[in-house]
Amino acid sequence: MMRTKKVHKYDIREDGKNDTGRPKKKIDKNKFEALCKIQCTKAEICEVLDCDEKTITRFCKEEYNLQYKDVWKIKSSSGKASIRRMQFKAAEAGNPTMLIWLGKQYLGQSDKQDLNYEGGLSIELDWVDNSED
Repeated sequence: MMRTKKVHKYDIREDGKNDTGRPKKKIDKNKFEALCKIQCTKAEICEVLDCDEKTITRFCKEEYNLQYKDVWKIKSSSGKASIRRMQFKAAEAGNPTMLIWLGKQYLGQSDKQDLNYEGGLSIELDWVDNSED
């Protein structure tokens, strides 16, 4: 004989599914987007929002209709642009370290120094035969 679980009439959702499980975790959209902007990893976002990675994956699918990686890529790009903007401002203000770094990144500059030696090279080898005949 098969037993069926009795469900209270208020435990049934309008779509007919049983609603006795744990309630969905609410994700603060603004906080999520701010964490993406500062380049937080998925694990770090989950830690701050106190949720599981599956919850973040579900949130992205429901809120943006995209996978997490696609949402993160979109939302993190403004943070990258902010960093770039600040770097250029620092260089424009005369920061020598930033000027050198940006020169290497965008202008192909480097610290390489070519050393040329125009003298001769002499190598002397002593061969020792340890084999027994």
